[in-house]
Amino acid sequence: MSATESAGSRLFWGGMLILFGSLMLLDRLDLLSFRETIRNFWPLILVAIGAKMILFPKSREESEITVTPTAEAESASFIGTSVVSDYINENRFIGDIHLKVQSDDFKGGAVSSFIGDQKFDLSGIAIKGGERAFVVSGFIGDATLILPKTIPYLVQVSAGIGDLVVFGRKEGGVGVNKVFKSPDYDHAASRLTVRISFMIGDVTIL
Repeated sequence: MSATESAGSRLFWGGMLILFGSLMLLDRLDLLSFRETIRNFWPLILVAIGAKMILFPKSREESEITVTPTAEAESASFIGTSVVSDYINENRFIGDIHLKVQSDDFKGGAVSSFIGDQKFDLSGIAIKGGERAFVVSGFIGDATLILPKTIPYLVQVSAGIGDLVVFGRKEGGVGVNKVFKSPDYDHAASRLTVRISFMIGDVTIL
């Protein structure tokens, strides 16, 4: 990362933290509503991100890594709503989303939350044929995903700021863009593709 890129990132993320901190402070002082302000002006965040990409372009780190889980998923500690469904589609502005999905032929889906943690247990799904896509996105929050152990998978993670933990292997930094896949993914007749995108937050794959 060049000095210009580094200065641009510090300026952008520092400004974002100051902005959100100021709004939360004003909300606590009953001078404005944080929720209403974000609801009305959240597109300005996209404008700021676009401006940063134009003014401070950088080449993002991207790599593809083949991984094999070495430990059983921590599904016993999962707390969430059990859902029997072949397709998941849910959007929230503020709030956590915790789902334990069960399906005999999972079709994929898309879930997003502007502010909130997202946690999904996909260990109970099956795919009868073809490729299925599951998309998870958010602006602020942590994402946790428990993958099925019998379905070949590819996971693409894009994160602005936060730690990335994949089967116990931890990475951190700014502007992470990585792809993880199981050894049998490329030639599998039935497989799962997961795309996770968060601006601020940790991503954990189990």
